[in-house]
Amino acid sequence: MLPLLLSPASLLIPLAPHAATTLLSSDPFSDPVFTGAAQASLHWNPAMTGIACYAAGMCMLTWWDEKVLPKLQRDGVLPYHSEEDRMIDTQKRRREAAAAARPLTPLTAARQPLASELDQGACHYIGTVDNVRQYVCVRHDDAIGDECELSDEFSEQYGMPVVICKKAEAGAEDFLP
Repeated sequence: MLPLLLSPASLLIPLAPHAATTLLSSDPFSDPVFTGAAQASLHWNPAMTGIACYAAGMCMLTWWDEKVLPKLQRDGVLPYHSEEDRMIDTQKRRREAAAAARPLTPLTAARQPLASELDQGACHYIGTVDNVRQYVCVRHDDAIGDECELSDEFSEQYGMPVVICKKAEAGAEDFLP
């Protein structure tokens, strides 16, 4: 009987009917409640995981380059890559400041040229708002440009189509929100 108990085949047969409960009491994590938790998670193919991580990383880098980095460079926290990049950013901010400045009207203008002084293609200074110089110009062409807009008030006053052109001075970008 001793060889039967010590043979490898006999080791697979439980010696006592309560061996399963003995094993369970010695290792509580062998319970099916704990082994089922690992099956609940999402198991992707490793290639899909890589593609998802790559896409998320590229989205974060694009957001950093377009939103965070320019603000940190303008605030002086991070340097520009080159002097040309700084100049391009400054010009862009000045164009935005010129577009955001409210246009002057005949009532709010600091100066008003006489109707006889207005001639085709010439521009006359009428005032400054938030470091944005504004000019009244007579133009009959359709290609007015981004920095100019048709003024109904001045057109009515002078009896001809008149546009207001804006040019931002240094420091105008400081007035942007």
